[in-house]
Amino acid sequence: MLSARSKKVINVNEKWDIKSLVGHNYSVEVGSSLVDIDNIFKSHNYDYMAVVDKNNIVGICSRNQINKLYRDESILPDNTIEFCMVENYCTINEDTPLDEIISKVFSRDNIYYYDDFVVTQSNGDFIGLIQVANLMRLHMVIIKENSVGLKRLQQDILDKKSELNLMGQQLKIINLELEQARSEASEGSRLKSEFLANVSHEVRTPMNGIVGMVSLLQESNLDYDQKQFTDIIQSSADSLLSTVDEILDLSKLEEGNLTIEKIPFNLTTIVEESVNSLSEKAYSKGIDLDCFIDPLIPLDLIGDGSRYRQVIVDLVSNAVKFTAHGGVVVRVKLEKKEDGNLFILTDVSDSGIGISKEAMDKIFSPFMQVDGSHTRKYEGTGLGLAISNKLIELMGGKLECESEFGKTARFWFTIPLQLPENEVIHTDIEKVLYGLRVLIVSENENISDFIERYLITQGVNSFSVSSESEAVEEIRSKFEKNMPYDIALVDYKMAKMNGLEMSRMMQLIPESENIKYILMSTIVDEISTDQLCRENIYYNINKPIRKSELFGSLTAIIQNEIQDVNKKTIIPNKGKRVSTSHDQNALNVLVVDDILSNQEVARGMLIKFGCNVVVAKNGCDAIEEIRYQKYDCILMDCQMPEMDGLEATDYIRNCSDDSIDSEIYIIAMTAYTMQGDRERCFNAGMNDYISKPINVNHIKDALSKCKEYNSLRSDDSSNLRSNNKIRSSSMDETQILFEETINLIDELKIEIDESRFENAKNLANDIYINSSKFHIKNLQDLAYQIEQNAIDEYFDNCEALMELFITSLEVSRKAHSEKLSLNS
Repeated sequence: MLSARSKKVINVNEKWDIKSLVGHNYSVEVGSSLVDIDNIFKSHNYDYMAVVDKNNIVGICSRNQINKLYRDESILPDNTIEFCMVENYCTINEDTPLDEIISKVFSRDNIYYYDDFVVTQSNGDFIGLIQVANLMRLHMVIIKENSVGLKRLQQDILDKKSELNLMGQQLKIINLELEQARSEASEGSRLKSEFLANVSHEVRTPMNGIVGMVSLLQESNLDYDQKQFTDIIQSSADSLLSTVDEILDLSKLEEGNLTIEKIPFNLTTIVEESVNSLSEKAYSKGIDLDCFIDPLIPLDLIGDGSRYRQVIVDLVSNAVKFTAHGGVVVRVKLEKKEDGNLFILTDVSDSGIGISKEAMDKIFSPFMQVDGSHTRKYEGTGLGLAISNKLIELMGGKLECESEFGKTARFWFTIPLQLPENEVIHTDIEKVLYGLRVLIVSENENISDFIERYLITQGVNSFSVSSESEAVEEIRSKFEKNMPYDIALVDYKMAKMNGLEMSRMMQLIPESENIKYILMSTIVDEISTDQLCRENIYYNINKPIRKSELFGSLTAIIQNEIQDVNKKTIIPNKGKRVSTSHDQNALNVLVVDDILSNQEVARGMLIKFGCNVVVAKNGCDAIEEIRYQKYDCILMDCQMPEMDGLEATDYIRNCSDDSIDSEIYIIAMTAYTMQGDRERCFNAGMNDYISKPINVNHIKDALSKCKEYNSLRSDDSSNLRSNNKIRSSSMDETQILFEETINLIDELKIEIDESRFENAKNLANDIYINSSKFHIKNLQDLAYQIEQNAIDEYFDNCEALMELFITSLEVSRKAHSEKLSLNS
């Protein structure tokens, strides 16, 4: 095939395609006559053509050679191509590098120097011819370009040298900036830690009132339902504090300051409490929440129970939040035992909205959520999963997830936990329940399955049904076989009739006469004690089912310890007031806190342990109080106006005033929980440390240590006599206190009339403190109520309260005056 001559511009910088250098592809077949060849040469101006045999190259022929032949008259024109072929032609493959081709040009003999190059495909097929002149011109271009390139390179080197000098100067500036940035970062980290500490304090302070009051309420006389409600409040408050701690945890994780503890904890209790704290939220949405804990898991294990609780709460809370239909199931199983460790698998699955493939890659990143749009339906910070993932890694596990978008999601992890050295396996309950026959009536397969698996470990024979007809048939069948059921566990949530109606129907058949009924309901089901009585229900246990509550109710029935439902209900004495102890051996405790609700919480807890309690609102007042009155210990808040707890403690410890007991037992009471807070308290001279929100157990432990400390001090004869100047009980000083309180009340009336809420709150706090000093409890209660009204900015009922205030104070002052007259 003939083609036009190539006019391609050569670019030495591109990756060379040898075919682009081909000048033409004129060729003749072997056996062509010289006349034919001559005619072809005359049709173009190329000096060489290829000689091919069916496109396979066999040589090249030369225009000069054929012209010589025609000049030689001895050669006839009809001779063939063999007479004009070049002997040593050069063939190159299309893949031959350009530098190798140029090398061949300059290495050939002079006689063949200007012969064209033949270009072939890899299989030998002919492509075309390259003129040597083209290759030489290309070589010259390359040389020229290389020369220009060398000059450019030389200039580039000079430019780079100049740039390096400039970079050196810039690096010096950058180093200075980095040093400044490092200093700013350090200051930023300090401010961040300080901010987080303040956040913790501001949240924990009101939470102290909530948790403390609930703790006191739990110790009072409550009926069954009330006890359940307070338990949920307590667990929910704990969960809220855990959420607040997420902010602190993220900071600690980022800084690498969070450590995992290894202390004994009860895994079953932690899982059940964590799940039950979210039960109201789940059942209010109309979804199920079920929990199963492998009976093979020992009660006590060694690990970080608080962090494990935090992860459980986060996973279950997310599952409940993203589930609108169906339910959430929590399973905790013993996966294996290896090298003294128990590997515990924790699995949380739901039938919620699922997680998209795009979201799966980022759900463990901070501040990322399944639905992160501005119009997202679900609230949340996006910190929980990121923190849980890190915590599980620190505990030796890995958080994993699988999901079907729009249908389900499942999170699970396995962590190693250690066994205590002297593990005690509790088996008493097995002896009581062994051989018991229990019928389970529920449409929820998870509830039936979980209860059956719990009961079988205690030797209980159980069977589950899902309807009233099945229940009646099963009761009759076992009765006829002389294997009657002892107890029936009936789920309140049924499709056709509720659990109470179901129990009533089952009790109508004669074969069920001796069966005792236990109802399984949720905290949101409104079931009264009267209803339980009418339907002959012995116990009402809450879902999710707790093992302890399940076994406890069964055991109580079997041991005949249960009374009639009417008799077991305890009506709390709502009007009862606990007075200050008059026991001579009671501890005298000074509570120092600027928040009245915190004062009430601490006071209420201390009174439960028989303590005499006086309050002060800051460090200055506390110092004045212990200067004139002997106390066994001080419960000292750390952050207060005028003088905080650390400053007051330092003053007391280093004071040279003999009227102040510099060795008095001081217990830090702080809402700060950042790393180093405990050390700061001890460095200031405090003897003990409890963090807010405080509970009864905190106070109990602290008082126990205080008594031991004071007992050791009493052995020293130098401490047998108090150095304190006991406050005078003369009529004059007491009268001054009364007059001061009257003045405070007058000021309070003005502030209430002017609706100055903050001032009114502070004055009510001062009156509360004065009232505590001469133990006028009704005044304390009135002061507390007014402070709460001031906080709520509601003064509509304060006029009546103020009248009660003045009347109560006048009665108390008159009684005190009469008492002094009699004594004189």
